[in-house]
Amino acid sequence: MKKTKLVFCIMLFLLLAIVFLIYYICIALTWKKWDGTYVFYGGMLYSSNEQYNGIIDLSEERVSISDRLQKEISGIDIKECYPDQIVLGKTTYFLLYRQSDGSGDAKIVQYDYQSVKKREYMAQNTSVLNYKNGYLFMGNRKGEGEDSYGFYANNYIKEEDFGQQPQQLKQDDSRKSILGNIELYYHKDGYFSTEPSLNDYPGLSSDSFRFTDKNFNAETKQEIKNRRLLLSEIGNIRDAVYEVFEYQMGNDIYGLCNVYEEGKYIPSLPQESKDVKTVYFYKISPKENKISILLKKSSCLGLILSNYEAVYQEGSRIIHYDFQTGKEKEIYQINNEHNLTLYIKKDYLIVIEEKKRILAAIFPTNESVYSVIKWKNFLQA
Repeated sequence: MKKTKLVFCIMLFLLLAIVFLIYYICIALTWKKWDGTYVFYGGMLYSSNEQYNGIIDLSEERVSISDRLQKEISGIDIKECYPDQIVLGKTTYFLLYRQSDGSGDAKIVQYDYQSVKKREYMAQNTSVLNYKNGYLFMGNRKGEGEDSYGFYANNYIKEEDFGQQPQQLKQDDSRKSILGNIELYYHKDGYFSTEPSLNDYPGLSSDSFRFTDKNFNAETKQEIKNRRLLLSEIGNIRDAVYEVFEYQMGNDIYGLCNVYEEGKYIPSLPQESKDVKTVYFYKISPKENKISILLKKSSCLGLILSNYEAVYQEGSRIIHYDFQTGKEKEIYQINNEHNLTLYIKKDYLIVIEEKKRILAAIFPTNESVYSVIKWKNFLQA
């Protein structure tokens, strides 16, 4: 009898040990899936000018306005309703709230830099805002908010006149719309952009696809051509997942492609640089139907590039690579590479790590001397 009880106790202990082991493994794997880096492109959640930075901080449920030293000067809580975009003007900033009823309309709210509400306007058929040289531009094209180094629009209004009826952009004989020193090109899909028309290319393209996916998950003919050119250059791997981010800059297209082995990439979850088999940085010349590989790295998460530099994450380091000198430089040391969020917009990289916001200028621009000084100061920091 005692022997039977002993055997029973041993079997019960082993059973509990197995259950505990399975539970531990499942929990560990679940938490492991949430490790890594979230990367957001397009700049809808971030905007800046020469004095202020503005960010829609989803983790803190707050819109935050800070100075160039990242000291918050004002903000508003957004727990009740999250805005879709923030745009900074000269004396005020704007929040865009897209309507969820499918109408395409949007509410635009204007605040001063103490986050005091000034005006509100219901804009018809509006999905994105941009600000330049005293004008607020409104665009109705579906998809991303920017053409990366430019923007698109249909209507405009002066910042001080906000709340009145916006003016519609109209094309001249050269199929352009010129507003002061701002030159916008008309596109056949019915919008204006700071970038010239490249067939049916939308200006900004990002997605993941497999070699076997129909049209490589692309929506336009030019995107299909781009991905076919890319695969012809780097090779087709049947079980691989290709994550691409491209943008138009003048008459060329710049892009990066993170290549993952099957099972290493889940679109809605953060990514780890060690899971990237290879990242390719490339340039496409559509008129010549030609692709050039600018840089190739292994076990690195590609972030962004221009015709001057590339930026990528390697483990706990964010690295800048200069195409002219062929040298790389560590520009940020990550404290916790398993819990990182990056916002990427034009020449900015916003790092959010353990609720600590750090603004980093990644690419120099020709827009102002201020940007170049900011860039030099950053690299020397």
